[in-house]
Amino acid sequence: MIITRNWLNEWANLSDIKTENIILKLSEIGLEVGSVQKVFAPKGSVVGKILEISPHQNSDKLRVCKIDIGSEILQIVTNDQNVMINDFVPLATVGTQLKSGLISIGNLRGVDSFGMLLATEEFGLPRISTGVTILDDSIGELIIGRELSEYKIFNDTIIEVELTPNRGDCLSIYGIAKDLSVAFNRNLFNKSQDIMDTNSDEFINYPDFNIAHLSYSDIKKASLLIIQRLILSGKTINPNSNISSFLNYASLSTGVIFKESSNKLETEPKIIDSILYFGESQIGIFSPKIQNSNLIEVSYIEPNYISDLVFNKKLNTDSDFYNSSRGSEPDINFGISFLSKIIKLETIAHFYNFSKNKNIDINILKICEFTGLKLEQNEIITILKNLGFAIEQINSENFKLTVPKRRPDISSWQDVSEEILRIIGIARVESRPFVFSEKRRDNKTSNRFKTKSLIRNRAMALGFSETIIYLFGQESKFKKYGFETINETQKLLNPIIDTMDALRPTMTIGLLEATERNLNFGKNRVALFEIGRVFNSDRTEREVATFIFSGDISVASMQNSGKPIQIDFYKFAEYILSIFNADEVRETVASSEVHHSYQIANIFKQNKKIGILYKLNERVARDFKLKTTYLAEIELNEIELEIKEAKAYSKYQSSWRDLSLVIPTNLNYRAISDAIAELNILDLKNYNPIAIFPLENSNSLTIRFYLQSMEKTLSEQDLNNITDQILKKLATKFSVSIRN
Repeated sequence: MIITRNWLNEWANLSDIKTENIILKLSEIGLEVGSVQKVFAPKGSVVGKILEISPHQNSDKLRVCKIDIGSEILQIVTNDQNVMINDFVPLATVGTQLKSGLISIGNLRGVDSFGMLLATEEFGLPRISTGVTILDDSIGELIIGRELSEYKIFNDTIIEVELTPNRGDCLSIYGIAKDLSVAFNRNLFNKSQDIMDTNSDEFINYPDFNIAHLSYSDIKKASLLIIQRLILSGKTINPNSNISSFLNYASLSTGVIFKESSNKLETEPKIIDSILYFGESQIGIFSPKIQNSNLIEVSYIEPNYISDLVFNKKLNTDSDFYNSSRGSEPDINFGISFLSKIIKLETIAHFYNFSKNKNIDINILKICEFTGLKLEQNEIITILKNLGFAIEQINSENFKLTVPKRRPDISSWQDVSEEILRIIGIARVESRPFVFSEKRRDNKTSNRFKTKSLIRNRAMALGFSETIIYLFGQESKFKKYGFETINETQKLLNPIIDTMDALRPTMTIGLLEATERNLNFGKNRVALFEIGRVFNSDRTEREVATFIFSGDISVASMQNSGKPIQIDFYKFAEYILSIFNADEVRETVASSEVHHSYQIANIFKQNKKIGILYKLNERVARDFKLKTTYLAEIELNEIELEIKEAKAYSKYQSSWRDLSLVIPTNLNYRAISDAIAELNILDLKNYNPIAIFPLENSNSLTIRFYLQSMEKTLSEQDLNNITDQILKKLATKFSVSIRN
């Protein structure tokens, strides 16, 4: 959108405000300034009047003019064929410094020329015509010899404003002047009227519109000021239609859409296939090419309706669609009043239809919190009223706001807050450090994903390879090894093949088959795992992680004399406990044909059972031709994401003590560990057995205790007190004594 400083002054009382402040304020209120250009007429360029024109004696293309500049009559040679006697023209006298160079006395084909006639481009304005600019009184009273710099058209600032698509209300000089008048708290010289809901029964289902047909009589050519402003704004001048210049100028000034209309009129508007017609014109979208008509169509239609209609139906549009789809001025009488001051108009037909106005509930405290400002209620209400919003007071903190039809982009209290903030100015918002407060976004699904990723990484770090096996298996094989399969009523109706006729109740069989294949390929060790789903007899899904290790722990080398040891229960348990960060294994009994009768244990983490670990039954191992093999099955539903938390640590020295105890042969370490835990000794950080061997009718157990205080370095007396407390507990509960 192109505006000029003097053009703004015709609409709002801004004449005493510096141009720099206007440019700054435009950016502050969200109307970003793209470029600024100063227009000026250099000293020595004046108004001249042509008194005589005679042909050049030595050239058919040159003419010799006598031009009155007040102080003298100058002889000027020009090649312009359009200037006529009594025309007022801009003239640069000898010594004038133009952009193109310094004016001096010239001689053209033997005739002296004492100056040069000028076109508007010499002042930084777009060229209006192909030759010399003809002045008229639209720029002010034409006084012969008057400096051109005294005329506003030649002493102005051109400002290009880059509008966002939602600010269709600022696609006019009036719209921008209105925002500036509110920001500077100045008066507008002319205002449009706020349109209230006027929905009648006749047009109840129509979109909002306001349209009229006008007639006009013969008109003269548009003035220099109008033509210059239209060209400056990028409008094309139609030499065959004087009325088009006036209509474009009225639209550019007021925001109301004007266009030439055909002579074929209808008594009322109508909708055909969702398109609003008035005569032959598709309102807001497209109008037929007009020739020899003395009618004008002036219109407004709801911009959101137009945008959606054109997009959904892929309709052809004309140049006015840009304004109508972004939001033109709904008060067409405002535009008609402006245009009637330039040409004589008569209204032939006028129809309008406006639905209920949009209302928004406003809370002062929420506005202040959103903007980050402490605002008074009166200040907020004054700004909104000046912007055209209607206010209905409810109480000291709340009021109801009615949005004007010219602002379809306002739909929530947040939009209203932004309107207030841009008028007040972002500079009033105090700088504050960023406060990063965010709600946790993790959930059960994301935690499960992180947990499985952690398991995979740990397993692969220990040498396990992940495998993916079909969800289907052979029902007869599952039954052979004692696994419960799917109920008869819920079996697969159309299995792929006979060997995949059942949903798997376990991953064990699939991993055993995969291990067998790898060993057949000549491998000495196979370590695999899979994370996936298995199915109960009623087809209920469970997610489990199953691990298998078969064969040698290491490769043959000199260190082991070419005889690598095979996996054993202790080493496999160490792997599994490390992967799941589990605490211990506890002996249990076999419950499946694949379990070894004696090498089997439950896995516990934070005193909660999470799975089972066992050696493969030797009979089953022979069926699959496997070496020594161990498996572990972990229920993922029993595992929670390990969240690392920062904890305080002691800066004082740690100590350890070994206690060698005489214990009954039937007493296991779990009972001893639980008894020590019951003491809840804060300075006891950890303990574990380090040696056990048989005595006569008893066993010797050595436990190492790690001790450290958060408050001090533990003395010898402190250490003795703790060990005495432990001994007393064990002696009382289990008849345990210290070994001498």
